Amino acid sequence: MLGNMVLSAQDNPSQLSVTGQFVNGEIKLRWVPLNYDDWQTGITQGYRIHIKQIDEDGIVWNTRLTEPIRPTLEGTWGTAMNDETVALAHSLLYEQVAYDGAQGAFTLAADKENRFGFALFAADFSPVAAHHMGLCFADSLIETGYTYQYQVHSAFGSLASNTIVVDPAAVTTLPHPTGFEATFGDETVALVWEKNDLETYYSGYIIEVSTDGGTTFTEVNEQPFVNLETEETEALSSEYFFFNIDIDNDIEEYQFRVKGKTIFGEYGPVSAIVSGQGIPTPLPLMPRITEILEMQDNSFQVSWRINEEYNDSITAINVWRYDTFPGTHTVLNSDPLPLDASNFFDTGANDINYYQIEVVDIFGYSELSIVKIGKRTDSIPPAPPVGFSAEIILADEEVTV
Repeated sequence: MLGNMVLSAQDNPSQLSVTGQFVNGEIKLRWVPLNYDDWQTGITQGYRIHIKQIDEDGIVWNTRLTEPIRPTLEGTWGTAMNDETVALAHSLLYEQVAYDGAQGAFTLAADKENRFGFALFAADFSPVAAHHMGLCFADSLIETGYTYQYQVHSAFGSLASNTIVVDPAAVTTLPHPTGFEATFGDETVALVWEKNDLETYYSGYIIEVSTDGGTTFTEVNEQPFVNLETEETEALSSEYFFFNIDIDNDIEEYQFRVKGKTIFGEYGPVSAIVSGQGIPTPLPLMPRITEILEMQDNSFQVSWRINEEYNDSITAINVWRYDTFPGTHTVLNSDPLPLDASNFFDTGANDINYYQIEVVDIFGYSELSIVKIGKRTDSIPPAPPVGFSAEIILADEEVTV
């Protein structure tokens, strides 16, 4: 359960932005420098926090000033470095690159902004990283019946934050993600859920998967997921989060759910569960009619070939005939054909026939060959012409028919 945070305005613009929440008996603070130079000032000077304990009548009962809060010394982060986000924060603080020349100055400026941006990113997604970077504080000296006012300063006073007041008694609950849906493909699934106002509560999201009907869930992503805009999702990114994942197979049924994670490491309630199976893509069976022969008994033999690589992946073969094409087809085989069949005799053929082979794969997809025509040979000569006469007029050298 989290305490509501109340912000109070200041006359001067803040150089630091601070937020706070009451979590499990402590008030946790997180602050953010507004630019690279302020970030470096905070690293060098450290931060001190002015704390006031205020009763319901607005009377200040106690004031405190913390000791300077600085990043953990290089090389002393211990096993926390096993976490990728923490390791990233360490490198951003302590691994510097030298750039020479005019181009180097430009590159250095870009590098500073990148370092600053990724440092804040790491602090948002890992409370451990924020701790080692000196950007957070947990106040455990909390008594009931009081509110607590906080303002963060650099140790020498060159930076100051906004002032916040946290009331431990004002309790609210974190929201659960809504509109959670899944679209399954061939060993893939695309997850989507509504943003609403979740971004005011969560800095990232954990997706969980189950293959035992939702009895047990495991985390899909080790690090909290943040949605990044792409050209494909730009139109919808203001309304939805998107997450794509590969699944092991298209046979098992999978259950998914998602939950948010705050900058203080607290998880919100999970979303509704979505279930489904992968939908395999059609196999390239490639049926093709190789020959249509008119037989002596006036039937037609239709022969075909199928991609031999997938002979074991066929569940049905059907022969179609159209009297006119395009038009309505008739399935000529009343009984299932052998799965290794390669020809069929059409004993009820017309003078002109349009044939097509349908092959069904193990996933239920139907694939059709190109239509081929079979015509009966016309062996009866035409009748002699009748009513034919001619008159020869030699004088004019003309023939009249």
